[in-house]
Amino acid sequence: MKHLVLFVATLVISVSAIAQRTIKLHNLWEKPQVHILFGGYRLSFKISDIDKSLVLLSETGNNTFGRSSGLDEEKHYYMEILPGLDMQYHDSLEILMQNVVGPFLLLSGRAEVKRAKRGRRNVLSEIIADLRPVRLDDSVAYINFFDPKTKKLMFSGCMSVDMYNQDLGLE
Repeated sequence: MKHLVLFVATLVISVSAIAQRTIKLHNLWEKPQVHILFGGYRLSFKISDIDKSLVLLSETGNNTFGRSSGLDEEKHYYMEILPGLDMQYHDSLEILMQNVVGPFLLLSGRAEVKRAKRGRRNVLSEIIADLRPVRLDDSVAYINFFDPKTKKLMFSGCMSVDMYNQDLGLE
């Protein structure tokens, strides 16, 4: 608990300095299976990365979502999430991706992001993350992600504050 309070205090003090930062997206090497349409962008994630994120989340003491997504790696999952956090979700995968795992994987650079237009030039190599200020009593961090070229919102979501300094250990 002491470490959590110290982390949050450090985050609050330094949030103005790191509120907005550029994230380099890593090459996923394998085809992602979970695809999110969000405001003209397609964000794609690997199920193995989603499951590793859930294990890290459970290690922080949050067992709300379990240690696995239960998704079949042989299938592809498509969903459209509308901008905003107060929306009607169709299934638990949408909640998981917008409010738990999606922002964490984007901050880790573990996503493939494409603009709606076709072509190689529409694959983003980096994104801008804008972390909203976190108070000591906050348990979640709200994050907006922007296209560095157009400055357009390409994803918004939240994640557990405990996950902010977690590392997938993939690089």
